[in-house]
Amino acid sequence: METIGLEQLEDAADILELRSLLERHLQYTGSKVASALLDDWDASLALFVKVMPIDYKRVLMANNAQKARIVASA
Repeated sequence: METIGLEQLEDAADILELRSLLERHLQYTGSKVASALLDDWDASLALFVKVMPIDYKRVLMANNAQKARIVASA
């Protein structure tokens, strides 16, 4: 578990993707759990976490920083 990071979902794209996955799951399966989660979306969102390898997150952050430097210097 030391190589895995858990964090609250805060990125709008991640939140939209999660909601879309739940909506499609509900549509295809009629899941009562998905329906309940979507019915109380604001409270449900706090139940989810993003799981990401720590090293991968570090690489993504370094790439984003490099892109920002390139844009700033242009």
